Amino acid sequence: MTSSANTGFSRRTLGLDPAVAIALAAAVIFFLVSGAIAYLNLQALREGNERIVQTHRAIVTLDQMLSIVQDAETGQRGFLLTNDPRYLEPYTAALRSVPLKLAEIGDLSGESSTQRPGLPG
Repeated sequence: MTSSANTGFSRRTLGLDPAVAIALAAAVIFFLVSGAIAYLNLQALREGNERIVQTHRAIVTLDQMLSIVQDAETGQRGFLLTNDPRYLEPYTAALRSVPLKLAEIGDLSGESSTQRPGLPG
């Protein structure tokens, strides 16, 4: 009678049926696994967002580089047509700016091995 009395006593103190205890344990495990998966997904989203921001910076810098080169070309053409040295100002400014922009583009694409081969330096 003591063994059945002990079992009845332990059930009454805990107030849990074994099936309910297993279901609660499964629910806790489910939420822990779901939390871990959500955390990993959040990390992947952050990394993807960082790559998007870096790519956008590279595109903006490339657009600036194109603008500088076009200004230099326009200034050079104006000088060749008019022989007026004022038209060389954008050209000489571009000569100073192009190496800096190339270095900036190289820094922005430094992590991407597919983009590096086309850049000087």
